[in-house]
Amino acid sequence: MSRDQKPTSISPGNSVSQVRGWVGTRVQHGEITISGECMAPRKTNGSWNFDLVSVSPKGAEILSCVVWENMVPGIDAMLSTAGSSIGNAMSEGMVLTLKGTLWLDAEGTIGVRVTAIEPGFVRRGDLYLEGKKSIALLRAAGVPRSRLTKEFRHDNPEHAFKNLGCKPERVMVVGPANAKGVGDLQRRLWNSRSTSPEVFYRPFSWTAAAQIGVFQAHLQEAQELNLDLVLLVQGGGHWRWLRGYQRADLALAIKASRVPVATAVGHDSDVSLADRAATLSFTTPTAAGEAIANELSFQRRQQVKTTRQAAAREVHQAHQAAKEADRASREKRTEILESQRSEALADARTAQQREAEANSRFHMALRVHTQDLLETAESRVRFMSYAASVTVLVVVTALVAYDDQVLAVLQLSPDTLPSWLYHASVVSSGAWLLVWQRRARKSAWLASASPMKHPPSDLDSWRFAIKRVRTVRKLRLLRHHTPR
Repeated sequence: MSRDQKPTSISPGNSVSQVRGWVGTRVQHGEITISGECMAPRKTNGSWNFDLVSVSPKGAEILSCVVWENMVPGIDAMLSTAGSSIGNAMSEGMVLTLKGTLWLDAEGTIGVRVTAIEPGFVRRGDLYLEGKKSIALLRAAGVPRSRLTKEFRHDNPEHAFKNLGCKPERVMVVGPANAKGVGDLQRRLWNSRSTSPEVFYRPFSWTAAAQIGVFQAHLQEAQELNLDLVLLVQGGGHWRWLRGYQRADLALAIKASRVPVATAVGHDSDVSLADRAATLSFTTPTAAGEAIANELSFQRRQQVKTTRQAAAREVHQAHQAAKEADRASREKRTEILESQRSEALADARTAQQREAEANSRFHMALRVHTQDLLETAESRVRFMSYAASVTVLVVVTALVAYDDQVLAVLQLSPDTLPSWLYHASVVSSGAWLLVWQRRARKSAWLASASPMKHPPSDLDSWRFAIKRVRTVRKLRLLRHHTPR
């Protein structure tokens, strides 16, 4: 069989392109009529994409559908005669009857090119009604009304824990062991270093068919360990892979948990039942890590502030006591005056000592925070340098491995002097760049000998710059201007 021929049947000798052609020929057999529930509608560049769903004992059966931009005006005009529009049809939960042709896309998925949508559609889809019932169960279970509305959005990592009344210092992370979201969370918490919590990782993969008892066991363990927070994470994905988070039993278990539960499933705009039942919900695991780090950093600053205020109150009270003692001593005899004056001086010395200790603690906290910022910046710069070195190594390897193609493009013969010069220049340039990066990393901990032309004007400017430094040179210049 030639390469361009399409097979009449599948045999072990057929190529992938032949099998795709065989399948594509059989799905393109004319216009069909199909009914189902509209899910995940989205408009992109004038075209509508959505999933058409039917619920069976096996689960949700899905077909990807598209209304191309050139078909939208005609379909919208046809629906407008019935008092509707394509915008109304493209709503989650609508039961649609549509016409279209099947096609096989580049990823091997069979989809539907929609050519017509019949009017008279209603929002009575099985998944939509199931969601409404689940919302009613959550309302009856005491989930706040604000978390059950359509306007509900995920929590802002900047101040998510502000009104929660707990410090996320001991956290259980529950999620798939190898999920990208768990890795993102680990990296974000690692970057916070001095403000990172104590984390207990528990592998758990939640699907539409998972057993709720496993998750409840993790919640019970968190309660026994007296943890501050349980964080349920996932790496995102298509909505059908996240349907398990729409299960009412999971949401009710989260609501009933005695340990606060936060969710970070990894879906930016969608809100699941688990998100609504949780104490906090975040768009991604990285956002959850950001919120935890922000709260612990805030608590640390508050502790420093409280210590300073307590020391200031002690100093003020000591000064007041000294003044009262001085006024009382004026009404007493000379002998008592000398005694009271000695006591006042002793109190003043004690107050000054306490004030000095408070200032010392404040400056110590400032030095520790500055050192933390420098260590974080150095780690970031080293990572960027290593990444640059790996990139150089990959590029040099590619230029050497595919030298035939490069020489052909340059119209050079493999055995000529220019080709040897090409190899020498590629290898020497790569080696020089790697050595340069390595020397730069070794000097990252040293302060620059010369100052910056425009150094940070104050402590806040220096902190802003050190948090965004990306190069060894800039890091060394900022080390030169480290606040004392």
